[in-house]
Amino acid sequence: MKSKRLLAFILLTALAVTLVGCGGKAPEQPAVQTTTAPAPAPMNAKALEMEKALMNQLQPMPNQKTGDKIGVLVITVD
Repeated sequence: MKSKRLLAFILLTALAVTLVGCGGKAPEQPAVQTTTAPAPAPMNAKALEMEKALMNQLQPMPNQKTGDKIGVLVITVD
């Protein structure tokens, strides 16, 4: 019986310490102002080839003023 009480006390203490340690507000950090835009990630040759093939399949492009939508289905095999 004493071991159950001891175990319960230890678990409650651990829970209380966790809640106190993790329950506070995160310190506010000032927003970083950047004036330069990050460089776009370089695309490899296969990605460029796939993008070109996709754009060729979409010709003629739908009219955006009439609300036409584009649906794309991508199938991958892993």
